[in-house]
Amino acid sequence: MFNWTDISTTGTEIWVGQNQDDAFSSALSIGFNFPFYGTNETQFMISANGFICLGTAQAPYFQGFPRFNYKIVAPNFGDNYHVANVSRYYYQTLTSPNRLVVQFNDVRYYSSSYRNNAAYGKTYQIILYETGVI
Repeated sequence: MFNWTDISTTGTEIWVGQNQDDAFSSALSIGFNFPFYGTNETQFMISANGFICLGTAQAPYFQGFPRFNYKIVAPNFGDNYHVANVSRYYYQTLTSPNRLVVQFNDVRYYSSSYRNNAAYGKTYQIILYETGVI
């Protein structure tokens, strides 16, 4: 089940006007208990590399899968980069149904030949539903 919910005008943006490489947001509230592999998670962190960690443990992007020690949701896993005034990362908890939306606009790969070229920008979302559906 996927339903794009644009939060670029209503969500909270992180790292406004900043370049970020391998950074994590502070721990943020999901807004509800999210069941993930038998544990109810209440917090998450956004990675500049374009994924989220559930809980408060930061998962390095450079280790291969599987990631037994980290709780991550990674639709675009790689060495990505948040480009100041280009990339936009937002998050918002919504209701009816309860869900967390994390939106990544214009994510760029770290290499300068890619991060300086708009043709390589990627836009995608992670949506966590209170039922455990991702």
